[in-house]
Amino acid sequence: MDDQLQRLVRELRSESCPPQVMDRVAQRIAREKGLRLRHAWRWAVALMILLVALGAWQKQAGRNAQRKAAVLEVKARADRARVAEQTAGALGYIGQALLEVAAQSQDSILKEAVPPLREGLETTKNKMIKNI
Repeated sequence: MDDQLQRLVRELRSESCPPQVMDRVAQRIAREKGLRLRHAWRWAVALMILLVALGAWQKQAGRNAQRKAAVLEVKARADRARVAEQTAGALGYIGQALLEVAAQSQDSILKEAVPPLREGLETTKNKMIKNI
């Protein structure tokens, strides 16, 4: 059996494939390599599209953040202006109330405090004139 196996191995070593079979094998290998390259190319294009979409999304998010910040800035300015207007109105109201109170105080002083002072001064003047 060993002799037969060795003889078979020698015969197989001396055998060669016909050129047509070799051509078909070469074409098949080239086709499979082409498929691999196509698949790699497809993955590369898909990855590139994904990266571009991600970059565009990030850029849009940055723009939206800037817009929101600008809107918040405008709202803050409007709020400060409204607070300033309300403060001015409140201070004007307080000032008006103080003017009214001052006018009432002035009237009250003129009506209640000045007449006794005048009488006191008249009395003092009359006493001084009598003593001279």
